[in-house]
Parts: sequence; C-alpha cells; structure tokens
Amino acid sequence: MKKAVKLFALMLVMLSANHADAQWDGSTPPVNTHTTTSNVGIGLGPVFDARLRLLTNSDPSTLLLGSSSLDIIPGFVIQRDFYTNGMTLNGPPQNIMEVWHQQYTGPGGMTAFTPGPNHLKFVIDPYGNIGVGKMPTKQLDVETDANVDGILDVGNIAGSSSAIDALVVHGNVTFTRPLDTHYRNIRARTSGGALVFYANTGGEDGPTMTLNGVTNTTSGSPGGIAFSSIGTGNAPAYDFNNYDPSATPGWNTRMRITANGKVAIGPTTMPIPDGYKLFVKEGILTEKVKVALTSDPSNWADFVFDESYELLSLKEVESYIAKNKHLPDIPSTSDVHKEGLDLAQMDAKLLQKIEELTLYVIQQQKEIEALRQRIK
Repeated sequence: MKKAVKLFALMLVMLSANHADAQWDGSTPPVNTHTTTSNVGIGLGPVFDARLRLLTNSDPSTLLLGSSSLDIIPGFVIQRDFYTNGMTLNGPPQNIMEVWHQQYTGPGGMTAFTPGPNHLKFVIDPYGNIGVGKMPTKQLDVETDANVDGILDVGNIAGSSSAIDALVVHGNVTFTRPLDTHYRNIRARTSGGALVFYANTGGEDGPTMTLNGVTNTTSGSPGGIAFSSIGTGNAPAYDFNNYDPSATPGWNTRMRITANGKVAIGPTTMPIPDGYKLFVKEGILTEKVKVALTSDPSNWADFVFDESYELLSLKEVESYIAKNKHLPDIPSTSDVHKEGLDLAQMDAKLLQKIEELTLYVIQQQKEIEALRQRIK
C-alpha cells in the first residue's frame, strides 16, 4: 500500500512539471522525471496520445499500439485495449474500466500480504454498458439497491400508444416519503391521452383501469375512469373488498359486479334471477324512489275503465277469496316469498283493485239511488 502511495505521488510530481518526453521503465529505485511540454509514460513509451500512461500489470511487448492501462492501487484498473488489425479483432474486447475491492490479511506494516476475496464494485464494458456491483448485461445494471434523490427520467418514446416497455419492474413498487401524511402520486402528465394500468403481461387485452385526460375526446369519457375486465355470464368482473383484522375470515367482498352486468351488494353468492340487475342485502334506505314504466299501456291499470273490461261480480270475488285466500290477480304469500315483489307491477295491481273497488262502489250507489226512488 505504501508503494502505491509513493507511486501516486510520483505521478503528481511528473504532471506538475513540463520538460520533454519522458518515461519510466520500472527500474528500482525509480528515476524522478519532470516534463513541461509533453507526455509521461511509466512502464512503456513513448506516449503519443495521453498526458500520463501507466502500465504496471502487463508486459508492454504484448500490447499493440494505442493500448493503455492505469493500475495505481491494487483493485483499481482503467484500461483501453479494443484493437483491430484491419477488419480483424485482435483478441476479445476487454472492459474499459473496472473497480475492485480487494481484501488483504497479514501483520500490519508488512509488505507481503495474502490476498483475500475480491469484490467487483464498478464496471464499464467496451460497449458502454455500466455495471454497479456486477458485470453489466444492459446499459445500466445494478446488483442491489439504488437511490435517486432527484428526478429519474426513463425513456423518451415517440407515439401515444407505443408498445415499448420503458420501465420493467420484477416485484413490488413501493412509494415512501419522509412523512406518512404526504401524498404519493402516479401521474400521466397528459390531458389529451390516458393513464392505463394493465393486469396482463403479454398485450393490451387484459383487465385494465384507464384514467382518461380531460380533453381525451377519443375515449368516449373525457376526464372519466374506465374499468375493463374479461369474462362472461355470472363470472366476477369487479369485486370491492374489505379487510377486518378482528374477524374470521378477515377478507370480505362487500360488492360484486358480474360480467353480465349484475350487481350484488352484501353476500356475493346470492343468485340474481333473470330479468333483474341489482340485489341488496338488508334493504335500501332512501328519501325518494321513482319507477319507470314502459310505453305498453297494459303495464298500468287504467284498462279497468274500458267498456270492454269484464268486472267480476262481488259473488265471484267472494268465491275466489274463499278458495285461494288472496284477491284475483294479486300474488300469494308463497309467490312473493319465492319470486320477490316487483314494485311497479305490484303498484299497478293494487291500482287495478282500487279502480275495480271504485266501480263496485259506483254500482252500489246506483242501486241505492234506485231503491230510494222505489221507496218514495
């Protein structure tokens, strides 16, 4: 280590002076050389293309013109030896730069140390790839953790729907900030485009969530959120879950939207009969309900007042009640329990009975008036 320090000091001395072309051939003791006009070579020469070139770990006779190496401290290497002879590559290309951490064991102050395990820290390969802690396989290859305090700008991909993956993450993505109350944001930085999250890995046909820009007129819902799924029938398309750490099981689905558009709030296993889209467990509380009817006049009960309507006699109604235990055209208790109750349909049936009752009252009033005339 002391020898390396002395060698580095010698480099500084030679660079601070300017004299003539100089070189050191590794003789011991070294000869101090000063230069004010030209280049310095240690271990080889003459030097034509660098102010300082050191070669301490290779035989200069085996290197071609233009080769260079810097090895100041064991484990720190900078070299350039990508040589060609015409169109033929002379030997495999070597890394431009390698930084190693070498461990030595032995008594303090002794010059003879036993080398221990070497650890690669930094590499620049001949193709410009950079490796931190490992040999690179990409433009930048980091073995373990990396930290960016400022802005990390990844990719500059042209086109609004490019299929190029600018960022690939093998694992989870976690956002942290100094204070837990700070917001964590994912931004698209676009008003005319969209931010899309895909659940699949191979294409753009899987379940997605799309956040449309406020001026994205091609989406059909500018400024809106679009949820897309894959499936048919009663398959779950969207589940909204809650985790209760005090309950077993802890996870519970509070609402489900099936692939065919049916919505279940409460238990998701409740079957929704054909012709209906919504099931709500334990009821609905609201201040106002409006039921829309189709344009078919038979869906409402005003047909009772048509002259062609055949009104049952009260004797017939009495006989029907005695036999069936409910009014004609009104569902029974077992029917309601089995099929449920259609509010619009039931309101129309109740109105039908009110209108029929009105006709019975009118008939009875006419009979009363006729009896009064006979009595007079």
